[in-house]
Amino acid sequence: TEKPVQNESNNGLKNLKGTLAMARTSNPHSASAQFFINTRNNEFLDFEIAPYGPLNTVRQSQLGIQDEISGRIATTNCRGQRITRDTLNLAKKSGNSDDHGYICLMRAILNDNSYSLDSELKRCLAQIDTLKQSGTLGKDQTCSDYVNNRHQGIKLVHLRWGYAVFGKVTRGYDVVEAIENTETGPVFPFRQDAPKEPVIIQSIERI
Repeated sequence: TEKPVQNESNNGLKNLKGTLAMARTSNPHSASAQFFINTRNNEFLDFEIAPYGPLNTVRQSQLGIQDEISGRIATTNCRGQRITRDTLNLAKKSGNSDDHGYICLMRAILNDNSYSLDSELKRCLAQIDTLKQSGTLGKDQTCSDYVNNRHQGIKLVHLRWGYAVFGKVTRGYDVVEAIENTETGPVFPFRQDAPKEPVIIQSIERI
């Protein structure tokens, strides 16, 4: 398969009956080519997020960081270290250092190891008029202010990575039901729940 993709379960789509979602391991960003079809509403597979704090309503959650502008989220920094309650305090002390500061957090959030202070300033300069018209940047502010505001706007959140829905069965659901009713059991290398006879989808169309 191709290399795994970034988890997109926060795309607003739910694991409802008839939807297709990406299969993965316990690593939320491990999906590559395998998928499953939901044969009932599976809310427990959906992405969930809540503000950081003692009133956490997300079950089996972990800490993450979120960029207010893009809305994107990461649960580790650019070095693969898990986000903790001390992550933002460490970033404030380190500032824009690549190893521990805001640059490292932005690289993880945007999934872009080429992110740097220079690249962010260049992006800002290319759209500074639009940023000021939208109120994202004050009339008297500069792109340095924009970068500082963005970095300071990173916040801690509670989240549960879900399973990314990317499609829905619109015709031929009887085929899904036939797959669901296939006899299963131990079939090497699986210990249980594998089809006794291989299930082959002969054709599938994107419409």
